[in-house]
Amino acid sequence: MTELARSADTGEILNAKVAWERSCKTDDFTGASMFMCLDTDHCGIQLTLTKYGDENAKRKFFTPHKREGHSQECVMEHGTEEEKEELQGKLNPNASPEEIRQMLELEVSLAYLW
Repeated sequence: MTELARSADTGEILNAKVAWERSCKTDDFTGASMFMCLDTDHCGIQLTLTKYGDENAKRKFFTPHKREGHSQECVMEHGTEEEKEELQGKLNPNASPEEIRQMLELEVSLAYLW
């Protein structure tokens, strides 16, 4: 289960809740499986947004498409908090260190709801 992914359609980095909200209200995305793992150097697998377009959804998250799973080297799935912060900093060069920590804290807090 992953909470952050990059849209293959727009190139944006989104958390699952925001992507789900947009899937219900807009046609920004061409389908539920049009997302990618953020760690393109070590993983980059295709991800599917659960409950895509389902306005009654309770839980929203990204899951590996076709059950292929994240690589063992994937920072977003298996990395330390410091490694995740470093990757997020590279992906979001205009974000402050505090904004990066908030993104990662949101990811962790949403994971505990599962």
